[in-house]
Amino acid sequence: MPVQYCPISQVCYQVAIPEASAARNGGNIYLQLRAPISYSWVAFGTGEYMKDSSMYIMYQDGNGNVTVSARTGTGHSMPRYNSIIQLELLAGSGLLDDGQTMVANLRCGNCGTWPGGTMSLDASGTPWIAAWKTGDAVNSADPDAQIRYHEGHDSWEFDLTEATVTDDANPFVNAEQFDNNNRGAGRGYADPRILITSHGVIMAVVMILLYPLGAALMPLTRKLLLHVSWQLLTFILMWAGFGLGLVSVQRIGFVSFVIHVLRWMPVES
Repeated sequence: MPVQYCPISQVCYQVAIPEASAARNGGNIYLQLRAPISYSWVAFGTGEYMKDSSMYIMYQDGNGNVTVSARTGTGHSMPRYNSIIQLELLAGSGLLDDGQTMVANLRCGNCGTWPGGTMSLDASGTPWIAAWKTGDAVNSADPDAQIRYHEGHDSWEFDLTEATVTDDANPFVNAEQFDNNNRGAGRGYADPRILITSHGVIMAVVMILLYPLGAALMPLTRKLLLHVSWQLLTFILMWAGFGLGLVSVQRIGFVSFVIHVLRWMPVES
């Protein structure tokens, strides 16, 4: 049956490999992208990093359906449209669940090879990545439409030996559309918003509460050991918060991190 990974709630990606394609390590594979319409776009693709990956991006077309665009990852800039990838939108795609959920069921004839690499269709550990952006709908049928910078991303591995299906046909059309359980996936990471929130809370507590209190302990208590211990604990927590910030950089992208840092840099007049 298809393997599935949901990096965050209600955003899910599935892959299915027909037995014939797995046997000859080539041919059709089937993909599904699913996300609420509160997302401007969602994407997933093959590879460990965005650079040189093969990405499949879904967004609304403005006419009650979805557009799926095959693109080549370029790093921290908008992926380039790749017309060579043979993508076909299949039955069961569109705005489902009373128009609240975008679904794209896809057949890809050559997704095992792309300009940046290759993927074995019978491998037990294939790297995949995903990205997403909430906000206004793209509302375009153009596969080369402009999309805004992602606010979160993730990476994991699919065991494609668990993804095989008997027939070379759409495996999603009669399947349960809204199953949010992970299957055949590993090395997933936490919702990046949790990391961002944790980073913000820890750094705020350290800077606004703990450091000032530590500075006040010495004149108030005149106990050097208490003052030193408090400040040492605060120092450790500060670096823990900083570490969470660095991990968040990997989840939300370097550009967002630069903007965040610049907001807090002092400006000389």
